[in-house]
Amino acid sequence: MLIGAAVVTTLCLPPAVHAAFPGRDGLIAFSREVGSERRQIYVVRPNGKGLRQLTRRRHGAGSAAWSPDGRRIVFSGWVWGVGDHLFVKHLGGGVRQITRGRDLDDDSFTYPTWSPDGRRIAAVRAHWEFGQPPDEALVVMRADGTRRRVVFDGGGISVRNPTWSPDGKWIALERTDVSSTGADPNLY
Repeated sequence: MLIGAAVVTTLCLPPAVHAAFPGRDGLIAFSREVGSERRQIYVVRPNGKGLRQLTRRRHGAGSAAWSPDGRRIVFSGWVWGVGDHLFVKHLGGGVRQITRGRDLDDDSFTYPTWSPDGRRIAAVRAHWEFGQPPDEALVVMRADGTRRRVVFDGGGISVRNPTWSPDGKWIALERTDVSSTGADPNLY
């Protein structure tokens, strides 16, 4: 019954919302925009009560994902003049930035997701070159952002929504292939 309520709650939110659940005490984490304000991370109980805003980032936050133990949330947030980077929020504690860059020609990171054991994070890395479309790839890193390695090179094509297999050996992702007939999103 609670999962059904969570799904209904998630489906009733505005289209710009992405939800991640369950977390500690069954909380659902999601991002949403309110009025003209930037997108932020919120949590709510599966019954829709107890709505609480977790982030108050000047340039916004999104793509929240719970750690397997339900005590941390990884999310992407815009860093002005640099791009999207990953942050880890400890429930009841602070926020720590785990990826960095110096300017828009560096890497940006989005769509983070925890490995089942909570020791690694997979994310989409976009490498920007001035005047060129981003080169996107799937990267895996330690939970503190160190030891990043590319596990799937998107070849300049859109890569989105990585998801770990329950045993942590595989990662599914969405890649948009472009051909003469148009863009075609596929699962890999």
